[in-house]
Amino acid sequence: MKYFFGGILWCLPLFIYAQVTYEANDFIGINESIQVSNAPLNFDSAQVIGTGPGHVWDYSQLPVSTQSFVEYVDPNEAGYKISWCFLNGAIFNCDQAFNEYVNRASPLLDFNLNGFVLEDAITHYNLTQNTFEEKFIGATVSFGESPIPATINLEDVDTIYQFPLTYQNSDSSNRRFVADLASFGINIRYASTSKRVNTVTGWGELYTPFGSFDETLHMRTTISGTDSISLDTTTFLFDYQRVIHKWFDPNYSIPVLEISGIITDMGEILNQVSFIDSARCLSPNAQFASLPLSPELDSLTESVTINFTNLSTGYDSLYWDFGDGAFSTELNPSHTYTCRGLREITLIASNRVCNPIQTDTFSVVILPGNNGAISAQNMVTEENHVLYASLDNVDYQWLSCENGFEAIPEATGSSYELPTTGGLYALAILTPNGCVDTTGCTSYDSFVGTKNLVKSPFQVFPNPVEHTLNIKNDQSVPVKFAELFTISGERIRQFVVSENESFQVQMDVAAGLYVLKIITRDNTFGHLVTKIE
Repeated sequence: MKYFFGGILWCLPLFIYAQVTYEANDFIGINESIQVSNAPLNFDSAQVIGTGPGHVWDYSQLPVSTQSFVEYVDPNEAGYKISWCFLNGAIFNCDQAFNEYVNRASPLLDFNLNGFVLEDAITHYNLTQNTFEEKFIGATVSFGESPIPATINLEDVDTIYQFPLTYQNSDSSNRRFVADLASFGINIRYASTSKRVNTVTGWGELYTPFGSFDETLHMRTTISGTDSISLDTTTFLFDYQRVIHKWFDPNYSIPVLEISGIITDMGEILNQVSFIDSARCLSPNAQFASLPLSPELDSLTESVTINFTNLSTGYDSLYWDFGDGAFSTELNPSHTYTCRGLREITLIASNRVCNPIQTDTFSVVILPGNNGAISAQNMVTEENHVLYASLDNVDYQWLSCENGFEAIPEATGSSYELPTTGGLYALAILTPNGCVDTTGCTSYDSFVGTKNLVKSPFQVFPNPVEHTLNIKNDQSVPVKFAELFTISGERIRQFVVSENESFQVQMDVAAGLYVLKIITRDNTFGHLVTKIE
């Protein structure tokens, strides 16, 4: 496809232009969101790029493929602060050392090589009155089934900008980044060495599909480097040369236009464009990442905070459902969980410019784990025909599984004396922070032996649930059927399920507390379920 560019217009006298300066104070702040449009291109720089003073650059016919937001977040909320402090000997002055080192953070693309994965990567920067620098990368290193949070400082810090930016200014910096995973028992070493050269080559007036910019600076950046990947005794080298053209307007906190590509023997081949824009009718694509990957409830606070990073495109509004009845419309929210158990996190990205509105949904199941927090599982034993619970600071309720999980009258203490006929029993607890947890049901014959209550092999989520309840049967336990009871013991649903498979239950009932009873060949298990509107 051929694109029309008006080229370089010299029809206006140079004296009407004033010199343009872009300061550090003009640069984007923390949690400031700027919408941009993106598109692939296919042309060489001779068609479009001009240099010198008093130019008019006309790119008003640029295409649009996707839209996204540019945002830098507070690195204290990016998820790698503790890891950085530990690896840099700043345990006792972590806050001060970390905040003096970096003050911006933004997501980086994941990296995958032969099963070695850097995911949820976050680049950390530092902005001062004089420079904007890349300082370190935090990522979760995965190899096999062992994710490990890691932070790696740049050996040579990349100075992306030196302020102020003015016409004919030029600067350069060297960048070196080395990720050696030998300390993790992984024989992989990745190294990247490059040189950045920034030159402000022109100033003048710029036109994009968004509008006109009367006072802009044009900067040409070249990045020449070599990436090396060592696997055991074999090393692979990759040389590259990239070019980025940026236009800065002091009234905007990021470049109003970027055109990038590669440098070849034939010159510059420009293949990507991004520019500040307003919302357009595009098909949204919902994506996000979260940290930590394996959240654990703290044993003291009985809570865990998870940080979410939005990776969606083509949207103008977001709606987060955290799977516990809480919601958010923030760009990159954080959420604190105070109860253990599976949660289905759902992000709905919408484009309201379209008529009708277009939406896309992306869901991920996470499991805030126990790590010492209060749990009913495996905490109950039987001795001399009495059931005992070993939990402090909780409210108890013993349940009769045979009677639809009916609460046994006055059985609200830490022990329950079994009737001589035995029976099928479970324990529900209510923790001080409002979490409800229950054991599986276990059958007790008439005064036969000592037995621990059996932990349910099923994962039930989301809980609280609005529409569909998922029952995960990873252990392929032979299930006969399932039933849904009110908390008072009234059976209201029975479900026929495939014997060894996971299944779903449609919760088309009124809001309230229910008991899901799962009957297997050898046992009966109960789960308390909260239905919300």
